[in-house]
Amino acid sequence: MNFRVKSSIGAFVGSLALFSFLLLFVGSTVYAGTQTEKGIVINGDTAVYEEKTKESSALKTYSEGSTLIFTESDDEEWYDAEVIVDGERKAGFIHTDDVDLINEERTNLSGYSIDNTSVYKSPTKQSGTWKSYSEGRLLYYTSLSANWYEASVIVDGERQTGYIHVNDVEEPVDEQENSSGYALNEETHVYASPTLNAGVLKTYDRGHLLYYETYLSDWYRAVVYINGEQHVGYINKGHVEEPTEDSTNLSGVALTDRTNVYNSPNNQSGVLKSYAVGSVLKYESYLEDWYRAEVILDGERKSGYLSKSDVQEPVDNPVDLSGIALKDRTNVYSSPNVSSNVLKDYSPGATLLYESFIDGWYKATVFLNGEGHTGYINHSDVEEPVDNPESLSGVALKVRTHVYDSPNKSSDTLKAYNQGHILKYETFIHDWYKATVFLNGEAHTGYIHKDDVEEPVEEQESLQGYAYSPNTKVYGTPSKNSGTLKSYSEGRLLQYRTYIQDWYEATVILGGNAQTGYIHKDDVIAVDASQENLDGIAIYDKTYVYSDPSKNSRQLKGYNFGSDLIFKSFTENWYEAEVVVEGQRHTGYIYKDDVSLDGVNAEPIVNAKTTYTYDQMVKDIHQLARQYPGLIEVEVIGQSVEGRDIHAVKVGNGDTKITINSSHHAREWISTNLVMHQIDTYSQAYVKEETVDGYDAREILEQASIYYVPMVNPDGVVLVQEGPKAVENTDYVIALNGGSTNFDGWKANIRGVDLNRQYPADWDTIRYVEPTPGPERYKGPRPLSEPETQAMFDFTISHDFQTAVAYHSSGEILYWDYYTSGQLQDDSLRIANMISDKTGYPLYTPFNPSGGGYKDWVLDSLGYPGYTPELSPYIGDRPVPLSNYDAIWEQNDSIGLMLAEEAYLR
Repeated sequence: MNFRVKSSIGAFVGSLALFSFLLLFVGSTVYAGTQTEKGIVINGDTAVYEEKTKESSALKTYSEGSTLIFTESDDEEWYDAEVIVDGERKAGFIHTDDVDLINEERTNLSGYSIDNTSVYKSPTKQSGTWKSYSEGRLLYYTSLSANWYEASVIVDGERQTGYIHVNDVEEPVDEQENSSGYALNEETHVYASPTLNAGVLKTYDRGHLLYYETYLSDWYRAVVYINGEQHVGYINKGHVEEPTEDSTNLSGVALTDRTNVYNSPNNQSGVLKSYAVGSVLKYESYLEDWYRAEVILDGERKSGYLSKSDVQEPVDNPVDLSGIALKDRTNVYSSPNVSSNVLKDYSPGATLLYESFIDGWYKATVFLNGEGHTGYINHSDVEEPVDNPESLSGVALKVRTHVYDSPNKSSDTLKAYNQGHILKYETFIHDWYKATVFLNGEAHTGYIHKDDVEEPVEEQESLQGYAYSPNTKVYGTPSKNSGTLKSYSEGRLLQYRTYIQDWYEATVILGGNAQTGYIHKDDVIAVDASQENLDGIAIYDKTYVYSDPSKNSRQLKGYNFGSDLIFKSFTENWYEAEVVVEGQRHTGYIYKDDVSLDGVNAEPIVNAKTTYTYDQMVKDIHQLARQYPGLIEVEVIGQSVEGRDIHAVKVGNGDTKITINSSHHAREWISTNLVMHQIDTYSQAYVKEETVDGYDAREILEQASIYYVPMVNPDGVVLVQEGPKAVENTDYVIALNGGSTNFDGWKANIRGVDLNRQYPADWDTIRYVEPTPGPERYKGPRPLSEPETQAMFDFTISHDFQTAVAYHSSGEILYWDYYTSGQLQDDSLRIANMISDKTGYPLYTPFNPSGGGYKDWVLDSLGYPGYTPELSPYIGDRPVPLSNYDAIWEQNDSIGLMLAEEAYLR
């Protein structure tokens, strides 16, 4: 056979007929001899091979879409062909899988475009396109090959030949079949063309019965009437459903409170009839989600529709089961509906027999009056024991852990075990284990609630932690009610192992033998536990950092009251801190009660511009002590005649001491206002690190301490401020007052003794005295006859004071001397001038002092400076009015600090 191969874009050779053929087929053409076949290259770079194997050399290659001419060979997998290579004719072979044969006979066809269908310029999707059509467009074309159709299109007014791939169009079925089905969507559309993007001719509700005919693989064709005119439309197959051809008769149980039979398969349609939950209904299979049922309405039989989700068929092969009643009253109902009648009920833990029925319900037989009745048990009301029980052991968690005779805590107890006891049992139901106990030598089956025991961890982890409490115990069993094997001090490093949720296991040595014990998790803190960074204020005179978490351990460092400290959380009663001692860093421990995390509240407490009573003074003293625990100390130095406590208030931490007192005389109670105001102000300034009138409160009160006695004569002050009814012997004091109930001018104590004429300083020769008890100037039967002055005497001589001040209230002068001489006189005068410079009070030096006063006794007997400032201008025999207080405060606000600093420097 002679073949000739020629490229369609090669030299213009051959006959006119061949030229015409080349115009018909675009691309490269391979010519063969007689009985030729024509085909389209369907694979990129299709080769003409030198031999009948794709492993041989390619004589020539052609791109996809090229048209080739060849002849059949004696090999079914190969065609024969000739090609021109370098001007020489060569015989070659084309594999049958690489070309698509062109049909000899053409058929005119039509079909619908599928999703943006293109008409290509050559029979390959790699070529350009003449035109594209949207989904559902009806196209006309002729058959070309197995994979391609040929079509004519008009482009820019000219007719062009193009190619459509067979997968891009679909022809309607040859023989259409009439059918019907139900609309599935809320709005089921009939479209103008077979595409969801087409216009809608008509819309039907879900459940509407539609009639149509087969047309395309995804579309039906239907006729609709619009305004009386007939239109052809298209219904997507996914939008309708056809009833089953062979329906099956079924029965099932109504699942919803009102199970409806609808007049169409649409739960928005009308309801023909409703049934209560648990009702047994008969119906037949119909649609995927719907059954068809017949109901009788007014004596007429009507077809309706049941939603499949509203009913359930009982299981085909019921399984016999048994389980445990879980509820307080586990009911067997007359129908599978918890609102139906109860045939019988059982206590929790009862074993019940039943069989599988529907989801959520079992079927059971109960006997009433000897007759069997079918009833129903809700799934959630019973539980089947596990098929393969697992043997376990665990620790009793309750103080008395019970083994019950049924899985019900209201049932009888077979046996009880102490907390921490190891028990053996097996799995049973969700909340219960089953166990065997022996009573009187006989085995009994019992039940243990899961919350009452706990299995130890399978793989124990070794841990370290610190004893959290002062007396951390290792117990003999995991129970705080068991015996103690050993105890450890707070902060002790301990070794232990994980065991159960609230307990660790530990080994202790007793008598040289190792024993297993148990530590409660709350009693230790892990060494790697997260520590909280904290800061606080030292609240005691000396707040120490100890070498161990024990106040018996070595003190690494001490901090004064009010010092800012930084530390970390550690144990129940201790913080952990780092301190530097002699240049080296040490880890130490601070007792929690020695610091305040909230800082020190330095808000004012004393209201000095009021009638300041004894009760208010006592309340304020205690509040000041609580607010400034490291700065203020309070003691009771004695009691008054009527038993009222006489308080001394120490302010400061220094070794140098001075003392200030007030209210020796009852009507001069405003002096108590002053000294309480000083205590409050100095404490605030100490904490805030502020000055008072230029005096550094913190610095001075770290060097010196001021001992205040704010009210020497509490009974007398109460009498003056509150009247005779406030004291014990009303008639007596009225008699001493000459029968008057006005005690504004009263100076003495409650027995009518002037306390500032009671001290042993020339007491025998005191002048200007009254012979009998009364409001003032009666010196008493002997020195220190009164408990108030005895308390002051004892208090004063018990301390090594450097200076003493006794505030009085009327005269605006300063008493400073009592027969002094030498260094004492020099010091006393120097200090008196300091006081005078601050207060403006002139110094008063009596030519012939009388004696008996507190200041007189200090100077005469104790030999250190003593002063009596009179605070206010003379106002007569009555209390100083509160309107004078602002001036008094301005004159005396810093006197305490000034004298404390002077004493320290002296």
